[in-house]
Amino acid sequence: MYNILKHAHSGLRWVALILLVTVICYAASKWFKKSSEDDNTITKLSLFNFISAHLQLLIGLILFFVSPRINWNEGFMKEMAARFVHIEHPTMMIIAIVLISIGHIKAKKLATPQKYKTLMIFNAIALIIILAMIPWPFRALGGSWF
Repeated sequence: MYNILKHAHSGLRWVALILLVTVICYAASKWFKKSSEDDNTITKLSLFNFISAHLQLLIGLILFFVSPRINWNEGFMKEMAARFVHIEHPTMMIIAIVLISIGHIKAKKLATPQKYKTLMIFNAIALIIILAMIPWPFRALGGSWF
């Protein structure tokens, strides 16, 4: 079960990242064009982004509690990889998902020019946090590409 969840969490990150980048690019293009037309495309993209982020959160939380890598032994904060897995990755990913959620919820209530700006800003900040906190293989934290 652990391996299935680990691979699902790692593989679905690409879906979440692609949706996040798509929402940012689409919202930015509409905002820079000063578009005042309200279309359902950005609403649906934002909703799918919201759902994928929360699905990643759910799988990540399950992994956090069943992972053999999580070991609250004394001195784990001194080890970079252990500190990353125990504290940094979960905390920052939750913050990024909160930003995605705030952007999605606020954008639903705003008029179109502000909607695009709100989605662009909140999702761009979340993307920066997510990219910084993914355990990429080149960071030597035990992560892989897939």
